[in-house]
Amino acid sequence: MTAGKRGSGMKDNRKPGGFGGFGPGNSVLDSEGYGQMDLNSRLSAVFREVEKLHRFHMEDRESQGRILHMLLENGPMDQRELTAHMRIRPGSASEVLKKLEKAGLIDRTVSQTDRRGMRIALTEAGRARAALHVREREARKAAQFSALSEEEKRTLLTLLEILDRDWQDRAGKQKPESAVP
Repeated sequence: MTAGKRGSGMKDNRKPGGFGGFGPGNSVLDSEGYGQMDLNSRLSAVFREVEKLHRFHMEDRESQGRILHMLLENGPMDQRELTAHMRIRPGSASEVLKKLEKAGLIDRTVSQTDRRGMRIALTEAGRARAALHVREREARKAAQFSALSEEEKRTLLTLLEILDRDWQDRAGKQKPESAVP
C-alpha cells in the first residue's frame, strides 16, 4: 500500500526522515537543496529532522510503557489522575488499561475516593515489566547523545535552554488564534 496522508484512511508506510527513511542519502543533510539554504532554513530543517528521529527512535512511543513507568514511579493512582498526568484522553487511557489488565500487568479496582472511578496498581509482573522499560529507556537516553563529548553535550544543552526560554516567552506573548477578531 502506498503512503497516505493522515486521516485519509490509507496506511502510511513512510518512516521518519522526510526523504524516505534512514541511512545515507535519506537525511535532509543529503538533499540536493540543503547546501543552498540560508542558515535559518538549514537550522529549521535539521531541527525538524532531529525531532522526527528523536520521536521515532528515542521516545516512548507506546502508552503501555509510559503508563507502567508512571505507576512504578508514583505507586497506585486513580485513573483520572493517571490520565491527567499522562496528558492522554480518558478513552485512550481506558483502552490501554484494558490491554494491560488483560496481560496481567495491572489491577483495576473501584476507587475508594470516587466510587465511579478506578484505582490502578501494578501487579508483580507489571513491576518487572516497568523496571525493564526504565532500563531500556535509560539505555536509549545514553545512546541518543553518544556522538557528542561531555563538553559538546553541555554546549548543546545551553543553546537549547536559550531557545526554549525564548520560544516560551514568545508563546506567552502571542494571543491564541481564537482570540484574534
